[in-house]
Amino acid sequence: MTLSRYGHDAPSVFDLLGRGEIDLTAALGWTLSHSPALVADLWQRLGLGTAPADIDASLEVADDQGRTDLELRTDDALIIVEAKKGWLVPGETQLAKYAGRFAASGKALIVSLSDSSADWAARTLPSDVSGVPVAHLPWDSLRAGLLAARRAARSSERLWLDQLSSYLAGATAVRDPAEQWVYVVSVSRGHPDGGSRSFRDFVTDERVYFHPFGKNWPKRPPVLLGFRWDGRLQQVNRVLSFEVIPNLQTRWPDIPVTLKTDRAHRIHKLGPDIPVPPLPSSQSLRSRRLWALLDQLLTQPTIVDAERASKKLTAPED
Repeated sequence: MTLSRYGHDAPSVFDLLGRGEIDLTAALGWTLSHSPALVADLWQRLGLGTAPADIDASLEVADDQGRTDLELRTDDALIIVEAKKGWLVPGETQLAKYAGRFAASGKALIVSLSDSSADWAARTLPSDVSGVPVAHLPWDSLRAGLLAARRAARSSERLWLDQLSSYLAGATAVRDPAEQWVYVVSVSRGHPDGGSRSFRDFVTDERVYFHPFGKNWPKRPPVLLGFRWDGRLQQVNRVLSFEVIPNLQTRWPDIPVTLKTDRAHRIHKLGPDIPVPPLPSSQSLRSRRLWALLDQLLTQPTIVDAERASKKLTAPED
């Protein structure tokens, strides 16, 4: 028997929580409380040495300054974990609100937990806030820790380590290669602020697609990207890999430096074209971006119809 929730598979017990940031830290906190092997691995990855025997884990601790995601407290240390989905990292203003909580603690550490690479986090995170050190831990590193902990764990711990591994595979940046959702975007003939190549040239010739990094874009990179121009769907590609760069000049020095180009961008490397019909929009979508299932893009008469049918197919049943 398989289990689904709101039309989506629920392969682990943690999927019953949801897949938001609060849910992620709740799943992590539970697993840490049931796996000394994972605690030991985490302490080593954070450069804290040997983990003490007694650690209190608390979720969503609130005071006048805000609410933390997860706190790990020992006799002489306090570690605050702030989790994010996608490549975003917490801002310095947010982290500074927690500084007062460390007054009575000997050792102090704030941990940023997200899909961001260590290199990108080093560019964007402060090294400390009000004297409290800040460290970054990618979800990829935590996944590696789960594997390492499993080898050292007792049989009773492995259940929760496996459950968390399965959950993170669906809730963080690792997407199922079999996923059939296509993120459809508009590609114009315009040039990045006067550069020699058009946005369309990058997609068709250089086989990459880029967009500003941050809100209003998917936190997790799509498995499939669809491109439309001239009022029709023209191209669909699998995303082979992605990276975040501080500005477009990092990759293409000839692009003029402007406010739009001199900012962080996510770059997607595209695979071969997937044959699709030149599906019309049916109405003016302008620059609107949308999600649709691949099979619906192949069978519906318009892009908008494919979007509508995809939502209907995946909507939770009453």
